[in-house]
Amino acid sequence: MIVLFSKLLRKAGFLGPAARLLRFGGRLRPRSAAVLREYCINRMSARDFAAVQSRCAQVAALSAPDEELQDQAAYWMVRSDLQNQPPQDTLAKLQNSYRQAAAEALRFFEGATEAAGSAFQQALHLSGIPEGARTEWIAAFDALSYAAEPAGFEPATDTAPKDPPQPVNKIAVSGMYWSGSGAVFDFLREFAQIAPVRGELRLWKEGDFCLRSVQDRLNGPPEVYRRRLLRFLLIALLGVSPVHNWQEQMAVDYALAAARSDIRGTYAAVCRRFIQNAASIANEDSVEAFTAAAGRLTDGLARLWSDSRTGDTVLFDNIVHIGAVDAAGLLGEQAKVLCAFRDPRSTFAARWFENPRFDRDVEGFIAYYRHTVENFERTIASRPDLAEKVVSVSFERFVLSEQYREELAASCGLDTHRRQKGSLFNPEFSRKNVRNYENFPHQELIQKIERELGEYCYDFSTGDVHG
Repeated sequence: MIVLFSKLLRKAGFLGPAARLLRFGGRLRPRSAAVLREYCINRMSARDFAAVQSRCAQVAALSAPDEELQDQAAYWMVRSDLQNQPPQDTLAKLQNSYRQAAAEALRFFEGATEAAGSAFQQALHLSGIPEGARTEWIAAFDALSYAAEPAGFEPATDTAPKDPPQPVNKIAVSGMYWSGSGAVFDFLREFAQIAPVRGELRLWKEGDFCLRSVQDRLNGPPEVYRRRLLRFLLIALLGVSPVHNWQEQMAVDYALAAARSDIRGTYAAVCRRFIQNAASIANEDSVEAFTAAAGRLTDGLARLWSDSRTGDTVLFDNIVHIGAVDAAGLLGEQAKVLCAFRDPRSTFAARWFENPRFDRDVEGFIAYYRHTVENFERTIASRPDLAEKVVSVSFERFVLSEQYREELAASCGLDTHRRQKGSLFNPEFSRKNVRNYENFPHQELIQKIERELGEYCYDFSTGDVHG
C-alpha cells in the first residue's frame, strides 16, 4: 500500500510527501525491492541524485540482500550517476550470484581455462538461461578458449540454423539524444513493409564492449582481442556481466531479457555463430572479415526478431549513435541509417525537461553538440561506403513537411500507399516540439546556443539550417 499510495502522490506532482512516505516504508521494510524502486524513481524525478546514491549504498551495506534487491540497487546506482563513474566498490557489493560467476569466468579466462568454463556454466544456470540454449552459449565460450582448436561452424543443437543468414533489408533510425529519432521511428512503423524491433540495442552502439570496440582490438595481441570479444559476449549478447556504468546497464538489460526468453536456443545459435567466426580471425588482423561477421550477426538477429511479423524490412531503433556513425559499417548489406538532427535550441530545452540524467550544463552541451556533428561530418566525408548508407534527416523539416516525409520513405524503398497514416505518428502533436525553446524559462541559455551553434539552428523563414 505504501508503494501504491506513493506512486499516486508522485504522479499528482507531490514528490516531497511521497518521498517522506517512502523513507518511512524503507525503515519498515529495508529489504523491499519495490519500495527501493519507487523511492529511486521519485528522487530521480526530483533530480535528487545524492539521495538515490545514498539509499543504494545502504542496500550494499546490508548483510545478504536478496538478488532482486541487489539488481534494483545496482541499476539505480549507475543511472543516478551523471558523470558515468559510479563508485565501483559499492557496485561490487551489489553483484548478484550470476554476475559474480561471470566475473570469475572473465578473471580466470587467461590462465585457468577449465575454471573459467566452470564459472561461465554457473553463470548460465544461476541467471535462468533456458537449458535448450545453454549448449550454444557453452560452444560460444569454448570458441574463445586459447586451448581450443580453430572453431568449426556446425550447430551445437538440432534447432540451430544450419546456414548463414541471408541479407535482410534493414533501416536503422539514429539520433543524438532527444534529436527527434523517435518521431521518425514511429512514422516508419506505419508502413506495411516494416517489421520493427523494439528497444535500443547496444551491440553496435557505444562503450568499450560494443562491436566497434572489439573491431578496434583486431590489430593488437590476439589475447587482448579475445578478451574483448568475451566481454562483448557477457555484456551485449548474454547480459550476465557485472555492470560498471549506465551504458553497460542498458546493454545487459536487453541482452539478458533476450537470452532468458530463448527457449529453443535460436538466439544463442546466432550469437554462437558470430563468436566462432570472430574468434577464428584473432590472428589475422582482418577488418574485412570482422565486418562481414558482424554483418551476418546483424542479419541473423534481424531475421530472428522479425520472423513472426509480416513486414520484409526490419526497423531498428537507435542502434547506431550519430557521434559514432562508423558503426553503420557493421550492419551488413542492404542497410540504411537515418540520422535525425534537431535544432540545438530545441534539443537543449527537451533534454532539460525530459531527461532526468541531463546535467543542464550549457557549455558542456554546446561542446558536445559541435563535437558530435563535426565528427559525423568527418566520418561520412572519409567513408564513401557509409555515404551510400547514411541519410541526414532534419527533424524540423520532417515534422513540418508531408512531402519531405514521403520522399524519405520512398528513398528507403517503402510504398507510400501501404501505410496506416496517422496510426502512430501525429505531425500536429509533434509540432509543439519544433519550437519548444520559445517559452523556455532561461532565455539567456537559448541565446548563448544561438550565438555559438548558429550554423546548426533551423531557419523557419527559409526552411534551411543556417550556414
